[in-house]
Amino acid sequence: MISEKEDLQTWVLSGQLDEHKGSKTIERKPTKAESEEDEEYKEKLKKLDLAKKEAITGFNKELYTVETSVPFLNRIKKKYDLKELYVQQKGRGKAELVGKINPKFEEMLEIIRDDYTSGEREPLDESQQVYSLFRAMKLAELESMRKQGEITVLSHEKNRKKKKKKKAVKKGDPKGQPFLATDPEYSKKLMKRKWELGESENDEEIKKQYEYLVQIDFVPGTEEVLKDPAIAHFERDDDVSRREFEPLGFKAKEEGKRGFILLKLEPKAEKGKRESVLNYGITPESWNISDPLNITNNQIARIKVIARIVE
Repeated sequence: MISEKEDLQTWVLSGQLDEHKGSKTIERKPTKAESEEDEEYKEKLKKLDLAKKEAITGFNKELYTVETSVPFLNRIKKKYDLKELYVQQKGRGKAELVGKINPKFEEMLEIIRDDYTSGEREPLDESQQVYSLFRAMKLAELESMRKQGEITVLSHEKNRKKKKKKKAVKKGDPKGQPFLATDPEYSKKLMKRKWELGESENDEEIKKQYEYLVQIDFVPGTEEVLKDPAIAHFERDDDVSRREFEPLGFKAKEEGKRGFILLKLEPKAEKGKRESVLNYGITPESWNISDPLNITNNQIARIKVIARIVE
């Protein structure tokens, strides 16, 4: 609980490099995650201050002018991993150096569902492990998951006739293809990219399309269920996934087909590594119990929100 007797300020950035300040008093001891997050944020502020000093030194030494500073500031921005670093004109003969740090991931823990704690499932013994997958999502999808306690999709609002190789659909049929990744850092990379795209286009909806990171724990044996060649396929033009799964007996999906699980390999988040992350694209066709969406949901043991991207 925050003490009400203290005059509190939180860390703020007004847009100017030399205007970040503040302190906070917390009566309880911070958790390990909170301490690491606070240290990470302080490190970002330190880099921001170093970038400011280096940029101003360049101006003072006349290495560049306001008009020619862009490539130099971009190099400094990249060096210190900043979101923005630029000069803003403030009238005739006046300018302001503006710097912003990248968004951060706020670690959190919200248990949406836990079948082991509730007694819905028998506790696992030491030899058993859950199969964890991760999904980045917006608030509306998270609210739906909170309500239903499972992976949810939207439904078609009207009938659609068959077009070429696309099957006809009826009003109320499921639509969408929620992807589940095997690596949380990969999901965070997607969240950060979407946030930066929204920033560049000044679009809040795009920024928050992947605002939350959810971890879904499945019962042991789920990996084999999701990789059943009877329902799991790869894209015909996806050479990376084809080389991995075709020798194992998997087939390319038919064009226009629904009611399957797409297996897609993507590069891992870390640079300089050739490791891949497996994505499962759950592609429902109906609400039947035998549909891949229901098959997947029936394997869920626990759902929790583990992170949120914030400025």
